[in-house]
Amino acid sequence: VDIARLGQAVPELLGVRAGAELTGGRLEIAQLTVRGGAQPVVNAALVLKDVAAHRGDQPVQLDALTLNLDSALEPGAGLQVRQLELQSGFARVSASGLASDLRARFQTDLGELQRELNQIFDLGAFELAGTLHGQVALKRADAERVDVTLQANAEQFRYAEGGRTLELPRAGLVHTGQLMLAGEALTRVVAQQTDVDLNGEFVASASGWYDVQQRGLQVALEISRGDLALLGGRAKQLGIGDLARYSGALQAQVSAERAAGDRKSTRLNSSHRIR
Repeated sequence: VDIARLGQAVPELLGVRAGAELTGGRLEIAQLTVRGGAQPVVNAALVLKDVAAHRGDQPVQLDALTLNLDSALEPGAGLQVRQLELQSGFARVSASGLASDLRARFQTDLGELQRELNQIFDLGAFELAGTLHGQVALKRADAERVDVTLQANAEQFRYAEGGRTLELPRAGLVHTGQLMLAGEALTRVVAQQTDVDLNGEFVASASGWYDVQQRGLQVALEISRGDLALLGGRAKQLGIGDLARYSGALQAQVSAERAAGDRKSTRLNSSHRIR
């Protein structure tokens, strides 16, 4: 596939940024094996390379992106992904397992990811830096439920846009929950427990659900640690100066509830203690 011709023909399809023109790029099938019969097998190796563009008089070239897939249809079990690996100079994703019980790991350099893609594709004016890595598991419990677990960690995270900056030496997220389905349609997102740790300055856990179709929700949030002085300083970096005058350690419980079909009002309850 000639990516340059595709981008020139329909730039909106690829999200090519204004002022940039794709001048090169090929999607090559380095390996493709398809075997039928009682145990069908699909093995493939795809390479996206030589992606180049011009922004004005400035030439731009992206790192190669490779995709390797080794899969088979196992009798009585369904699709088995023996190996799925996506790799580039700025990110790596690997996955394996049954289609109904899939596990994946990911790692990326956020700065390189943003810089690489933003050369050609319009991702906005923000800046990112730091690393992100973690793992996710999706397991089909039955026809109406998919169990989800997610663990993600960021180091030396930095976000900047329009003079506002957020910097965190480390941040972590651990989530367990479910996706509820009706046929193939997503009906409800459930968080059994979601734990967030922002550099030890803000530690909280949440649970609840959100009805995708009726817009109802129920959320319970417990803040076990909130260093107001440090949080105020970081809020000031984002242009929110009012919090900078507070200090102490915050502990709080917050709940929110909105009835199905009610898109205008959300009931909030909270209690807190500052030491």
